[in-house]
Amino acid sequence: HRSGVSIAARESSVDARGLQSIDGVRTGIALSVGANSNVSLRNSTVENSHRSGVRLRLANRSSASLEHVLVLNSGSDGIMVSVDDEGSSASLSRVRSLSSHGSGVKVETQGTVMLRHVESMDNMEHGITIGSIVQDDFEGERRDFAKAHD
Repeated sequence: HRSGVSIAARESSVDARGLQSIDGVRTGIALSVGANSNVSLRNSTVENSHRSGVRLRLANRSSASLEHVLVLNSGSDGIMVSVDDEGSSASLSRVRSLSSHGSGVKVETQGTVMLRHVESMDNMEHGITIGSIVQDDFEGERRDFAKAHD
């Protein structure tokens, strides 16, 4: 009743290929990457997740890449990427997000994000949303001042 596939990496390297998640109650594929780690997700498909199709979160000088990933019919954002520090980076190449109830691809970053050949269609909100994560000086809360662009 959680994620269809959940990968958490710390001080490690993970190469995941050919994953398929269908009818996930929460996120289809959840990737949590930290502490000098590298995660690669390739040739994978997510269908009918009740929340995000793919959720990727990076911190502590880590990196991740999504390549040839297809996300269909997500209950929230199709692909959600959060890069929480300047030393981390994410790469999305040849990914498709179709028929999401939120944004097709949503990126929040303090680090580096590279998008190549990203397709987003028939989503309820924005096709692709890119914004920066800014710390609140008074309360220390994470705030997203993203400007959405189609």
